[in-house]
Amino acid sequence: MGHSLGGSTVMECAADDAGFATQLVLVDPGLSIPFNSETLVWICSAFDVTDTEESVAAAHPGWHRQDAYFKAIAMTQSSRLVAEQTFLQNDS
Repeated sequence: MGHSLGGSTVMECAADDAGFATQLVLVDPGLSIPFNSETLVWICSAFDVTDTEESVAAAHPGWHRQDAYFKAIAMTQSSRLVAEQTFLQNDS
């Protein structure tokens, strides 16, 4: 998870090490994302699965249980439409 410069930092870490993370949470990162259909599909794919606390905990056995809880809650507070429109309306 990264905010602002931290978002850029975790993106760099993930780009350098494929095992760094399977998913990232970026909050207002200062970075450039390729503006193409493949990237849009990738961004929206996070909403293809309904995460529950149990499914997140099972997928990430090393996580603290409360992290699994908050990840599941966070996914209910946004939507594919929000992700898609944020991407489409920020082509810069």
